[in-house]
Amino acid sequence: MLMTRSAHKRIIIRPFRHTRTNEFAEYILDDLISQGYEGQRLLARFREISQAIRPAVQKMIKDADALAESGEGRVSVDELFGKAE
Repeated sequence: MLMTRSAHKRIIIRPFRHTRTNEFAEYILDDLISQGYEGQRLLARFREISQAIRPAVQKMIKDADALAESGEGRVSVDELFGKAE
C-alpha cells in the first residue's frame, strides 16, 4: 500500500504494484496473438497499440484530476471502506 499526500492536504491511499517495464508489452502481445495476429501484421498492430498507451494514460490522469478538482468524485472513508466497528 502506498500513501501519499496531495497538495490539497488529503491523504491518498492506493495499491502499490511494482511492474516490469515490459509488462504492458507482454499483455499486448499475448492479446494480439490470441486474436490471431502473426508476422508483420502482429508487429504493425503492436506498434499501433503501444503508441496509443501514453496518450490514453495522460487523458485518464487529466480526467481524474478534473474530477478531484470538481469534488464530484468525493467519497467518505466510511463509504470507501465501510463503517468502523
